[in-house]
Amino acid sequence: MYMADVGERTFNSHPKPKIYPQYIDNISITIDTDEEVTCLQYALKSNSSLNFTIEYDVEGRLPFLDVNVEKKGDRYNTTVYKKAINVGQCLNADGECPDTYKCSVAATYMRLAITHCSSWKATHAELQRVTQLLTNNRYNSNLKEGRFNTKTVGCVCQHTGDDNIR
Repeated sequence: MYMADVGERTFNSHPKPKIYPQYIDNISITIDTDEEVTCLQYALKSNSSLNFTIEYDVEGRLPFLDVNVEKKGDRYNTTVYKKAINVGQCLNADGECPDTYKCSVAATYMRLAITHCSSWKATHAELQRVTQLLTNNRYNSNLKEGRFNTKTVGCVCQHTGDDNIR
């Protein structure tokens, strides 16, 4: 609620940007000039005790949460954002944990690909990356292929009793 209140007070005295996604305490705003940035920074500081950081796009790309947003002309393309330090490790399928956790790992990676990529080409590339990541972390082919329920985009895993996810 606090950030919503800060946003409301700020944009009562400052023009609201065309694009204004926010999630908890993360906001992304498209601004055209340095003067607008300075004015917005002042307005945010005046309406809150929080310190706000500003990040600028690099070559038209800016990560926001787990989405990489890229501006191409008048369009925005999105893909799954992976930090540079990501070495492709996740919960190993040979690990000692319930199968439902392993299923959730695969489902989450696949759901991110489906929901965060703005084109089929990007979705396909991300699903290939995820398949390789899961292979590297010893997930079997049934789990990697995902057995998806298309309505929920959820992984349907069944435990067969032999400690392998099918």
